[in-house]
Amino acid sequence: DKNIARTKSMRLSLLQETEKLVNAQKSKEALEIFDLYIGTSKSDFFKDVDGVSKNDPNMGYAAFYGGQSAFRLEDYAKAKELYKVGIRDTNKQISEYSLEGVLQSMQRTVKSAADSTQYIAELIELNNEMPQYERIYAILSEAYLNKGDKAKVIALADERVAKYPDSSLPYVYKGILYMNDRKFDEAIAEYAKVKEDKSPIYLNAVFNSAVCKYNKASEFNEANTDMRTGKMSAANHEKFINMLKDAQVDFE
Repeated sequence: DKNIARTKSMRLSLLQETEKLVNAQKSKEALEIFDLYIGTSKSDFFKDVDGVSKNDPNMGYAAFYGGQSAFRLEDYAKAKELYKVGIRDTNKQISEYSLEGVLQSMQRTVKSAADSTQYIAELIELNNEMPQYERIYAILSEAYLNKGDKAKVIALADERVAKYPDSSLPYVYKGILYMNDRKFDEAIAEYAKVKEDKSPIYLNAVFNSAVCKYNKASEFNEANTDMRTGKMSAANHEKFINMLKDAQVDFE
């Protein structure tokens, strides 16, 4: 017990020393200490020791700043490994910052089509493991959109809504998908499902809905204007004006 107490004290001293190294941007030296600190928690010597192998209040700190050090050294595999430890920390800020570090590390490794496939596979794994983080869902959806995999965008959105009924973001991604395909009615219907508030998600949905309505009006105008005279019937002109007004309401 005395040896354990002494070693625990040494680990804490090591961790305190890293603050100077991090501030001095000595990433290599800092990473070595963070790695040692985290590594010792997995040793048989500390098996089931409270405050080391479990319930260590400093583990998230060590993992996040260790990840930062590895990231600066462009060792993205190591950065991901350490950030993933930080994600599980009970401190919300460390957890969220670590998640962002994981995602950035993953993105930095994408150099080829094969890397892109691996990137999506890792995002799927992360999304399945930590579905509570909507940021992962968002980046996976964007990856599918960029790849042109429409079926996956829709399936992922429907899965998200089934699991998190109050989530608005899936409707935005489905709306973007339909909007890109110029299926404006379908897009408008999806955007209308977004919960009304003052969040960026809602404002984005309203703006995109307005763009869809404007494009619908433009298509109507083009389809119903006489090519020779440049005019349309009075009834169609009134409908066109009302369509523009409907779009203007959303723009405002």
